[in-house]
Amino acid sequence: IGDVVAATVLTKNNPSASNKPLWQVPARAVTNWKGQSVVFIYLGNQILMVPANVISSDDDVASIHANIPAQAKVAITGVASLKALAQKVE
Repeated sequence: IGDVVAATVLTKNNPSASNKPLWQVPARAVTNWKGQSVVFIYLGNQILMVPANVISSDDDVASIHANIPAQAKVAITGVASLKALAQKVE
């Protein structure tokens, strides 16, 4: 797949209407998939696409509500390649 970059993701356990945790991720980690914001995560030896609700975003950081396991790593590079692979699988 290419280079994997480990990232530290900060979380806040703020209650939300969606009951999903609020995560702060690099803005480049968030991409669009069929009209829905998503992030790709690495969990063990799997790569998963996780729906995300963007609460706020600037050039550097996005605050999102998403069900991301604490042990997962969020993809911040190669996102376009992962998106292209996901389109092939469909």
